Amino acid sequence: MTIKDAKKLGPDDFVWDFFCRSPEDSMTARVRAASAVGFSAVGIHLGAWVQLTKNPDRIDELEHALDECNMALANIETLRGWASPSSPSEKCLMQESMVWEITKRFQCRYVQVIGDYTGSIEEPCTRVWQPL
Repeated sequence: MTIKDAKKLGPDDFVWDFFCRSPEDSMTARVRAASAVGFSAVGIHLGAWVQLTKNPDRIDELEHALDECNMALANIETLRGWASPSSPSEKCLMQESMVWEITKRFQCRYVQVIGDYTGSIEEPCTRVWQPL
């Protein structure tokens, strides 16, 4: 099985964000819907990942759907509290570990981060995103 690497997406590749469909829809349904209308990749919400980890068969189904549809899992939504106010919160660090787990498994490229920040842009870029 070979899942498309999100790092190889180009400017003509569209990403179907997680909230393009109802949160109740499965990740497999999202992949198939996005593929049917010409998207190259989908996004996943951290809450959806938590649900998938409770039933590992669903992760396998997601991998198969990505492979069958030649799709990438490109972005991860949403890392909150990354600088609360000047350093990551405990919850953020836990979420960050999930981000790395997803990235390692699916070769994701993007992480959406939100929240207040009071420091320089260089520190979080080198600590969190440089390795991506």
